[in-house]
Amino acid sequence: MTATIIETLLRIKPNEMYIKDKLYSKKIAESRNNYTAPKLKCNVDSYVVDGMNVYELYGEHEDRVVLYLHGGAYVAQPMIFQWNFATKLAKKVNARVIVPMYPLAPEYTYKDAFEKVTKLYKNLLEKYGEIIIIGDSAGGGLELALSQYWQSLGINIPKKIIMLSPWLDITLTNESISKYECADPMLTKKDLQDCGGFWAGDTLTNNPKVSPIYSDIILDTSMYIFVGTREIFCPDCIDYYAKLKNSKADVHLILGVGMNHVYPMYPIPEAHKAFNQIKSIIER
Repeated sequence: MTATIIETLLRIKPNEMYIKDKLYSKKIAESRNNYTAPKLKCNVDSYVVDGMNVYELYGEHEDRVVLYLHGGAYVAQPMIFQWNFATKLAKKVNARVIVPMYPLAPEYTYKDAFEKVTKLYKNLLEKYGEIIIIGDSAGGGLELALSQYWQSLGINIPKKIIMLSPWLDITLTNESISKYECADPMLTKKDLQDCGGFWAGDTLTNNPKVSPIYSDIILDTSMYIFVGTREIFCPDCIDYYAKLKNSKADVHLILGVGMNHVYPMYPIPEAHKAFNQIKSIIER
């Protein structure tokens, strides 16, 4: 019931709000350049890696390290509900959560993000030895593409890869998407394709570095995909899961039946259940 109420609220002029606040605002570049994390209910350290701001969130205990890549269609900085999720990871899972402000489109492309996040990741590997990676939406697509890239270079990939409603294909050409778009209160195919084109730059949009669903690399690690059945990323997530299962990869699909995009971050009972699943995945 709570999820249904939230979906109804999201449907109140969703496209107008989304475009105005996150995608095509004239002040988007200025707001990003001056961006700082909000005040959070945990310890926060910040530093710069190769010109990229990085925040580290932690509570009283640190048993593990999580690299968190935020979503936002590759054009927006993290919103408060994403920071709240990262804070919850730090406090409830006893993790040091590293949140990089990776370069965003349209000023930058995936090439810039790959370079800077890879440098950060190598530093984390050297310092901590073992990393778990989590990403939501665009961040979920980015974490998968980066992990494929790292494995191709012989770099140790994350111990576990947890994707929340990952954007696996910026072409959005899956024929099943049209059946989901009318149910999705947040995402529209056209707006996302525009953002995906900015992110790819002069690279073809079906290149695995921007659309990791097209990669033939089978990652040598455990992968977990959380996705709602009322979002346009659902069919690609299901197809990618089926592809990996046929290759006997260690992959798990958690379907949020009746749930929307990145539902584990909403203030709903289903999100509480999903977070406990994520906590269990990280801890075991």
